[in-house]
Amino acid sequence: MPTIGTDCMLILDGQGYWIEPDSYSVRRPRVRTAQHNRTISAGGAGAGERYVDFGPGKRVFSFTVLAYQSIRDYAGQLVTTTGQQYRDALHTSYEQVNTTLSFTDPHGTSWSVRFDGLAESIPDVRSQVDGEIQYLLAVVLVEA
Repeated sequence: MPTIGTDCMLILDGQGYWIEPDSYSVRRPRVRTAQHNRTISAGGAGAGERYVDFGPGKRVFSFTVLAYQSIRDYAGQLVTTTGQQYRDALHTSYEQVNTTLSFTDPHGTSWSVRFDGLAESIPDVRSQVDGEIQYLLAVVLVEA
């Protein structure tokens, strides 16, 4: 079992991950809507738009996972999981349909989330270490 602060920075679906510095963010967008007001008063005024605010919505977690080779944990020990294995684990979690996943944030708080977005990039395919591709995976989770 991965442990935050020992061998990973956060945990998603039972797998610990390392994330890019300054990439973790949590947003809580407001839920609001604009509706047309079709009531016409005696003076002809009153038609227009009404703004309705429903308050804060569900939390949206976003971060970038480092799926690199030769990562070291906080004690300086080499992590045996390869970048390809990190990538494959994220894709497995992302491909689950109608499933709530467990997520533990960097503060150690547990959440039930849905995997909303996954985008991967390869920083430079010409300079890969150990002959294996290293990935940056942008993850978006939404509170269930």
